[in-house]
Amino acid sequence: MGRACFVLRTLKGNSPYAAHGDFMIRLHHLLLVLLLPSLPLLAHAESLDGHASHEHGVAQLTLAMELTTLEISLESPADNIFGFEHAPRKPGEKAAVASALASLRRPGLMKLPTDAACNLLKADVANPFSGTPNSGTANDGHRNLDAHYTFNCRLPGKVSSLDASALFKAFPRVQRIKLDHALPGSQGSTTLTPKTPIARLTP
Repeated sequence: MGRACFVLRTLKGNSPYAAHGDFMIRLHHLLLVLLLPSLPLLAHAESLDGHASHEHGVAQLTLAMELTTLEISLESPADNIFGFEHAPRKPGEKAAVASALASLRRPGLMKLPTDAACNLLKADVANPFSGTPNSGTANDGHRNLDAHYTFNCRLPGKVSSLDASALFKAFPRVQRIKLDHALPGSQGSTTLTPKTPIARLTP
C-alpha cells in the first residue's frame, strides 16, 4: 500500500494533544482498527508525545473515517501559517494571527467530493500563542499549529479525494503536505504540493 507512515501516538496527560483528547483518542483507536491488517508493515511506527517533525514549509494531514464520521487532523509549524513563531507583539502580528485562525475555522479549506455530501460539524483550532496548556506547544523555540475537523458524510463511500488547493492558497508558506489516510477499504499516504494539491483516496 506504499510506505506505512501512519504515526500512532501514545497520549499522555502532558501531551500537546491533551486539549483534543477525545478527538485524538478516537482517531488513534480508529487508525488501529483500520490498520490491523497492515500491522507487520507498522513495526517501525513511532510512538510520540509531541508533533511530527517540525519542518518549515511542510504540514501533516491525517484522515480517518468511521461510519459516516470523517476526522481530519492538520499539524503545521506555526511559521507556515502565521509567518513567524514568536509570540505576536505588534498590532500587525496580532491581526495576522486572528485572520489565520479565522481562515482555519472556515469550511472549504479542504474540499471533499460534492457527491459525498460531507458537512463540517466542528473545527477545533488551537492558538499556539495563547500560552495555555490547551494550545499548541513551543519546543526549542518552535511552535506548532494544531487543527482538528469533524465532518459528517452522508455517502462515505464517495469520499474518494481531498483537494487542498484552498489550503495552499490561504497559506503560501506551506509548500508540501504529507497526507495519511485510513478509510474503509483504502489506506495509504501521499504528498501534496501547490502544483499537485489533490489526493486520491481510493485504492
